[in-house]
Amino acid sequence: MLSLLIKCFFITNSCFYFVKKLIKTPISLKIQLLLSCIITFLSYFILKYSSTMFIPFLIFSIYFYIKFKLHLSAKLSLTITCISIALSYFCYILSTILIIPLYYPLFLIIYNQLIRLLILLFFTGIAQIAMSIGAFKIKRFKSGMPFLSQRTCNDTGLIISLFALIITTLYYAFPEPNTLFFILVFASIVLCLIIVLWWKHNLNKAYWNAVHKNQIAAMETEIMNLKRDNDNLSKIIHKDNKLIPAMVLSVKELLEMSIALDNSQLKDISELKIKAANLLEELEKISKERKGIMIETEQHLYELPKSNLMRLDSLISYLYQRCVLFQIQFQALFNININQLMDFINERELDTIIADLIENAIYATKNQENKKILFCIDSKDNIFFMNIYDTGVPFNIEIIHKLGKNKATSHSNDGGSGIGLYNTISVCKKYSFSFIIEEAPGVENFTKKISIAFDDKNLFLYNGINMAAS
Repeated sequence: MLSLLIKCFFITNSCFYFVKKLIKTPISLKIQLLLSCIITFLSYFILKYSSTMFIPFLIFSIYFYIKFKLHLSAKLSLTITCISIALSYFCYILSTILIIPLYYPLFLIIYNQLIRLLILLFFTGIAQIAMSIGAFKIKRFKSGMPFLSQRTCNDTGLIISLFALIITTLYYAFPEPNTLFFILVFASIVLCLIIVLWWKHNLNKAYWNAVHKNQIAAMETEIMNLKRDNDNLSKIIHKDNKLIPAMVLSVKELLEMSIALDNSQLKDISELKIKAANLLEELEKISKERKGIMIETEQHLYELPKSNLMRLDSLISYLYQRCVLFQIQFQALFNININQLMDFINERELDTIIADLIENAIYATKNQENKKILFCIDSKDNIFFMNIYDTGVPFNIEIIHKLGKNKATSHSNDGGSGIGLYNTISVCKKYSFSFIIEEAPGVENFTKKISIAFDDKNLFLYNGINMAAS
């Protein structure tokens, strides 16, 4: 009985861990252990009369917790419960297979069969928990199953997991393993593998749906911008149709007055100068207005380069739209195959540091008279570089000394927290990249440049000075 209770405790604990991770719900370790102990204690009375009732009891217990504590729907609660228990047993079976090689050494060292069994169960439970935790360390499954809460999610996972649990329940009907027992074990492993494949398929489907929605949103924004540009240009044309003839008439009048005037007619000359000055002021005003509209229109027509990484292209498109919102001229240049960067950093972290650095450039530039940002990925001497140029305000030297050590920001009034640069430098340290800040980089009229060099040197340079050493 003790061996069964140890097994129940580890399986139940693993179940609650899967529940927590699959739907990203906050269940503390203390609550997780407490619930596992309570269910294990109650299982003692269940196992005492019928071992085949343990899984139904476990389903009821976890379902009750999810339904009434987390306030989820009945169907969603049952789906999460069954999938969590099925995956927990899957990890238990795999960990049992891994622990089998320890049986022979323990048989030689420990002669008491009960103690030997308890030690094997303990190691199996530890391996099961480690395997459960390890499943969510895999990048693909780290986000759990966010698609479960969507109405479009089908019942495949629930049906497969129910079949897996029915087969697993039949394990307890065999006092001793036989051929049919191993067939059932194999069948449950296959069903659990199908759940994993179903999980992966739905994550891919959710990812591409999100990408598709982002693309639609970007296209809708682009259409809105084009419509606005069209309206602005229509206004210019409409206004020009009225203003140009009036300006032509004013210029003709000025020319006629200048021809008719004599040097002695000082009063008329004064009137002519005033009229000419007013006409010049009006022309400059119209010219400036037209120039601003034309520049904004040209920004919307800029075609972004493609990296062939769907998520990165969506991000760059979003950041470009952010620049358009603040009337910032944004340009991106990819002089290498971006896929080469994946040998040094994963796409998620690459996207994060790009987003953080360009967002900071937008904050620094949006209130300047000259608004430009240049994002460039290039290589030099077989070293890849990522450069962000902007025409924004320079860094405060106090901020420079805090970078990488504390969260520091120069735009707290705009909601800046400093976490972006802090995380960027943390990623650079993680991969031993060099983080470089250069004021007045000498490219057009950009005021500063931030570079990340994929060089395995782990330097932090400010205008050529190694700040890590200072």
